[in-house]
Amino acid sequence: MSGSVTLHAVGDIGIVGRIARELEHRPSPFPFQHVTPRLAAADIVFGNLEIPFSGGARIAAHESAGFQAPGSAAERLAAAGFHVLSLANNHIMDFGPSGLAATRRALAEHGIETVGAGANLAEARRPLIVERRGARVGFLAYCVPCGASATADRAGAAPLETALVREDLAALKPKVDGVVVSLHFGMMYLEHPTPEDMTLARGVVADGADLVLGHHPHVLQGVEQKPEGSIAYSLGEFVFDPEAGNYYARVGRETRRRSMILRAELGSRPPRLSAPIPTVAGDDLCPRILEGPAATEALGSIADLSAALQDPQVRQRFWDYAGSRLLEYQLSGIWFEIRRGRLLHLLSRLPRIRPRHLRLVLGYLRSTVSGGRGSATGR
Repeated sequence: MSGSVTLHAVGDIGIVGRIARELEHRPSPFPFQHVTPRLAAADIVFGNLEIPFSGGARIAAHESAGFQAPGSAAERLAAAGFHVLSLANNHIMDFGPSGLAATRRALAEHGIETVGAGANLAEARRPLIVERRGARVGFLAYCVPCGASATADRAGAAPLETALVREDLAALKPKVDGVVVSLHFGMMYLEHPTPEDMTLARGVVADGADLVLGHHPHVLQGVEQKPEGSIAYSLGEFVFDPEAGNYYARVGRETRRRSMILRAELGSRPPRLSAPIPTVAGDDLCPRILEGPAATEALGSIADLSAALQDPQVRQRFWDYAGSRLLEYQLSGIWFEIRRGRLLHLLSRLPRIRPRHLRLVLGYLRSTVSGGRGSATGR
């Protein structure tokens, strides 16, 4: 590599709800007006586009009905300085193949390249190579297998399967000077990755990724620097309206307001990470750069989350922490439905509680009744 390439990476981006409604009244680059100068200071700006553009398609009547991004959002993303967006996430097929195609087309028209989703599995797995400063940086993106996953003859997101990732890395590494892999994985609203996801991400680094960027939890998680490469387990929620969608989108609002811009220099292994730029979403839902004591406090919180990843008892401490937090979220959801008199809707949701969430909650309750082990972090 003839010189280092600077990368600024952010978390989940959803131009939905109030943000989407205000696009027609607010000048560009709203909602990124407070962070655009800092984003633009990098050679490559990367994020996860959580919500696709509808492309005129109608979505089925379910909890994602509020997740509709207007096509005009593409211009705002370009004005904010984004060069690369991952489309490998569980919402990318909300509007079907036409929505995915419309999203890719609108972004391409504004000079934004995409990775991680396509008209079939081969296209979804196709790497993106970006050239800067005489160097070639390769991008791959995957999402945990779900209804949005691509197959040989169906559009969707590249599935996060170890064998596929390993095969794609082996093919890409000889062609580029550095590799960035985006993973849409983890448990939503939890500030710590599961031990299994830590093993998975470390395996991706061991297989050749220089930098792993995590999305999906919608809250910040720690950053880990290994000799082979670096991992940001979750970059948090950069732009999103927590009132959009169902009640699950409303939980953990204060925690979700905090995000960051990850700064990396690609050119050595592991890449050199500078102190992240902490951000917070204001009352207008627009991210702002934190400064002074607030920035110091935010950086300290990120450092604490990162240090917790090295705890020898990380597995046990995670399960204790996750059980208590998920119980809190489930109870808040039940109360949300009761207050609105939607008991039938509540009953219809109970069979859809995810088995691993239920195991965490039940395990936590058993440990509490039998003497308890306490919270993992005290948060």
